[in-house]
Amino acid sequence: MNKTKVISIPVIIALAVTSLVNTSNVFASKNNAKPTVRKVAAPVVTTFRYNNVTLSNKQSKTYSVKVIKTNKKFIGFARSNQTVYVTGSGLAKVYWFNKSKLPKRTNLRLIKNYTISNAVRLHKTLSTTQ
Repeated sequence: MNKTKVISIPVIIALAVTSLVNTSNVFASKNNAKPTVRKVAAPVVTTFRYNNVTLSNKQSKTYSVKVIKTNKKFIGFARSNQTVYVTGSGLAKVYWFNKSKLPKRTNLRLIKNYTISNAVRLHKTLSTTQ
């Protein structure tokens, strides 16, 4: 013979209410917990030489100008007062860090000196032959 217990409806409702109260306490304790703070290592800033010019891999107060070649390849960040050379009385779309890397047929009297920040402001990019 099967033995089954008969539980009255008020007892079932009481059990349901106590289980809801217990779970709400669990959720409340999780929400009141203080957030954990993760310590993240500071980014490593390294400098490197590129055609006798010091560049950085990360932007900082000192290295603030982004150096991009004509083919959209990112090179690094340069100091804003770095001298660059533009040919054609400053009309060329590209600049060079080094006069020795200029094309051989360049008229040296038509070279203009700019700071790299001014050259970038004039929408000039680093030459691919640099």
